[in-house]
Amino acid sequence: MTRAYHKSIYLLALLAALAAPAASADSLSHLQDGTPVVVDEASRAVSVIQGSVRRPLWDGVYRLDNGTTMTVSGGVLINQFQPPDAQMLPSGSPTRCEALVKLTCGPKEQCTKSPGCIAAQQLLKMEAKERTPENSSVTITPTGNSCADAMGDSAYFTPCPKAKE
Repeated sequence: MTRAYHKSIYLLALLAALAAPAASADSLSHLQDGTPVVVDEASRAVSVIQGSVRRPLWDGVYRLDNGTTMTVSGGVLINQFQPPDAQMLPSGSPTRCEALVKLTCGPKEQCTKSPGCIAAQQLLKMEAKERTPENSSVTITPTGNSCADAMGDSAYFTPCPKAKE
């Protein structure tokens, strides 16, 4: 084999390597049930891995195994909240998730079909599962903290415009 032949093989291999798409940076986590979740750092697209198959994650609110809550809309990560240390609510006040549902769904549930309301209702159910007789409604749960953070995200958790009527 000639020297020219080796150079042409080398150049072809180099061109093939340069033409290959660059791998995007992915972040791997796990849902609370152990299902692997991948977030593409560039596009923020969220996928689950089942066996060797990777498929988009459905819209909704999900809890990761580290306690973080993430909201997915259109297959894209909208927001992600890390729970801080436990805090207490004033006695008799609504939970943070109850307040979020009232804000996004309306006091008379006029906006129940909005994506923000649907996600807020999911968070409220998650918060209810975290409650025990000992922390009934006075302890702020990790999901309660996620609801408090969501109150500041008016782009996705849009206040119900009908609530002002």
